[in-house]
Amino acid sequence: MCFAAGVFLVGVAVLAFQQNRFQAPAFPDAGSIDQANALNQVAASDVPESNTGIQLEIAGAADNTGEIRFAVYATEESFNIPENAIWRQSIPIDADGLAKVRIPRDELPESFAIAAYHDNNSNGSLDRNALGIPTERYGFSNAARGTVGPPSFESAVIEAPVQDGVIELKIW
Repeated sequence: MCFAAGVFLVGVAVLAFQQNRFQAPAFPDAGSIDQANALNQVAASDVPESNTGIQLEIAGAADNTGEIRFAVYATEESFNIPENAIWRQSIPIDADGLAKVRIPRDELPESFAIAAYHDNNSNGSLDRNALGIPTERYGFSNAARGTVGPPSFESAVIEAPVQDGVIELKIW
């Protein structure tokens, strides 16, 4: 019986250690988006629909208040570090809860990952509850989900579509 109790306690300790290594998802905040270079600051409404590039469609916003903020990452080392994103932008949400933007194809590498969230109250950050769990909808490319914290770059990485292709990303 003592042996079983010892195994149980060791198991609980291992699980507690794993749970305490939680790393909260890092998303671009308003400051990092405002400091993006001039090319990245082009508003979605300023880009004509006829421009060539890749259409990014982010669906699943709770409503059309606030905005969608997203960042594109080229490497595992830069993933979830907003300052190292190759493209950051905030875009308006239409009445159907969909946000669309065109990104020039030549600005993207062959493979990359995208992180996005619905900044419902436009405060520039992903709101969280007392436990650190996000209260605003968020998502990653390739529908990647992490078991504890954000997903890995490998699970979120996607291949760049051809010119005028579409990337669909769902937030929830």
